[in-house]
Amino acid sequence: MSLFVVSAKDVDQIIQKATPQELLLLMGKVFAALQQEYPSDVSPHPVQLPHRMTVHMPVHTTLFMPARLASAGGTAMKVVSVPLGHSQEGLPATTIVMDEESGRVRAVVNARSLTAVRTAAGSALAVSMIGPPKPERLVLFGAGLQMLHHGLLLIKLYPSIRSCTVVNRTGNARLESVMKALTKAFPKLLLRSLSSSDKENKSAIQQCVSEAHIICSATSSTSPLYESDWVQPGTCIVLVGSYKPTMHEISHKLVKRASIIVVDSAEACLKEAGELIAAELQPSDLVELGDLLDDEGLPLPGAVEMAKTKGDVTIFKSVGIGLQDVSIAGLVVDAAITLGFGTEIDYD
Repeated sequence: MSLFVVSAKDVDQIIQKATPQELLLLMGKVFAALQQEYPSDVSPHPVQLPHRMTVHMPVHTTLFMPARLASAGGTAMKVVSVPLGHSQEGLPATTIVMDEESGRVRAVVNARSLTAVRTAAGSALAVSMIGPPKPERLVLFGAGLQMLHHGLLLIKLYPSIRSCTVVNRTGNARLESVMKALTKAFPKLLLRSLSSSDKENKSAIQQCVSEAHIICSATSSTSPLYESDWVQPGTCIVLVGSYKPTMHEISHKLVKRASIIVVDSAEACLKEAGELIAAELQPSDLVELGDLLDDEGLPLPGAVEMAKTKGDVTIFKSVGIGLQDVSIAGLVVDAAITLGFGTEIDYD
């Protein structure tokens, strides 16, 4: 038996070759599967999402997240180590992909950037349904892998985007890295970076927010990153940062302006998304992404308009679904084999 290993470099090269449409359809299949009903006697169940397991180590907390999605990716388990202190290097992460026929490990995938890729793909799918058809100005709050991949994917998806502003708390190495990557990928794009800790930049941040067609954020902020009054009608807002009730990337006032609030999981968001909790939203105030898709993961015609209420902005909030990790890892392994990436190791 051999073991297939896909390195971080391999993953990056494979993701660069993936089209936005391919990634959106993959995420569509994930969210559609979550909404489908299966007979109670089906075994094994096509969709399995057990509770994650946690192990505490001296300087990390390690999370073990198994899942199964028969229609896209099969069975896999992501292992992520969260440092107890501050880290500039991102989260160490690995996904173990199973061979469902033999019961053996099929592949080991470096997943450090894959969480950001699959989250960005879910966001882009939502934006494609609730956002403006031809956005021109994009604003990103945060300078981690999440915002890098949101920027890369959205700008690929929308050739109409001609400017992108990245706002970070400080002008650090991570911000420089994001700007360098975006510049390399889109040399003709008008790019700008701003530090929010510099009070002299407040008016510039206000201006870029007020002109934005899409605003994305992935921060752990406990106070709104920008004011509701700054945001123009028609803006699509993507929130992927908050995962605790105390975290708020936008104000409850801005939440209340939304004509539609799409989420990956209503149950999870009402427990973890501080912005939605502060706005005192109920499950009936939210629309799960899967409800806007058909069984194949494609947008249902007219579903968004039917779900909309009075309001002048649209919001997508994501806290992450384990099935996304299974699907993206499966895609990477299949692509690695097809394209000649990865390393096969004699295991037995």
